[in-house]
Amino acid sequence: MGNLLQGLKRRKVFLVAATYAVAAWLLIQVSELVLPNFDAPTWVNQTIIYVLLICFPLLLILFLGV
Repeated sequence: MGNLLQGLKRRKVFLVAATYAVAAWLLIQVSELVLPNFDAPTWVNQTIIYVLLICFPLLLILFLGV
């Protein structure tokens, strides 16, 4: 188990995950503020959130393969 954690730290998976989480949170906050000004339907904001949630594990899988 320790070897696995060392491998993840060496590949900087934790740093990438934290950076993605902060960037996704920021993007969600900005979209919640900006989209109502353009009279965008609610499904646009929901789609942004779903895409970010789906891409998170894909990003981690890609980083594990490097």
